[in-house]
Amino acid sequence: MPERTQRTHPTVTHPNGLTFRVIPAGSYTARMSRDRRQLVMTDGQLWQVGQPVGWYGTPAAWRVEEATNRG
Repeated sequence: MPERTQRTHPTVTHPNGLTFRVIPAGSYTARMSRDRRQLVMTDGQLWQVGQPVGWYGTPAAWRVEEATNRG
């Protein structure tokens, strides 16, 4: 029987140790996330983070500039 391979998703880690799964800023998942906050990473990048509805135990992050610099 073949081994199941786990899909890897890009992540970003805050200096306090929390890890977030990176999602597109304009996605439905980002817009519908609860408990949204802005975080500044060590390199100065500004990220929006939140808990997507239906995701359990995995917070998500998206770049603020992606949403504000769109067209």
